[in-house]
Amino acid sequence: MHSLFRFSAGASAAALLAAAAAPAVADDCATLNAAATAQATLPYASTSVTTVPGKPDRHSEMIVVDDMLYLQDEGGTWQAIPYDAQKVIDAIGDAAAGTHHCRKTGSEPVDGETASIIIDRPGDEGKTGEARYWISDTRGLPLKLELQGEGGRVIREHWRYDNIQAPTGSKPAP
Repeated sequence: MHSLFRFSAGASAAALLAAAAAPAVADDCATLNAAATAQATLPYASTSVTTVPGKPDRHSEMIVVDDMLYLQDEGGTWQAIPYDAQKVIDAIGDAAAGTHHCRKTGSEPVDGETASIIIDRPGDEGKTGEARYWISDTRGLPLKLELQGEGGRVIREHWRYDNIQAPTGSKPAP
């Protein structure tokens, strides 16, 4: 299975970081790597929807501010988890297990920003799946992600970077 699909929807941003650093067959993987590295150092928020055939959609939200990652659980409670940007950046460099085939397929606007669409497929035999990223042409940051997994599983994630603040009333993760 493609390494991106090992993660829950709430952690798919981390999946971007790990997968983008794998050895690239095409130069477009370098664009994903640069986007992941840039994102690791910034405050951001994401919303995710995971769709599995025959099951209700799962919605999640995540916010990264300073040294904390906040995840909203199914009940709406925010949980705070320590976040270390340098460890994430180091993981990008260490995630070179496997080959990916990355290819820019075009561009389209996302929230008024022109974004390059890059498809990332695993190059290792026996691995399946596909990730489609929309990377901002002006900021070099990931804006949107669509992961196609086994069994029809799809994760859609949308990131934003402006006016990000920690949620009120968060609790430390168990």
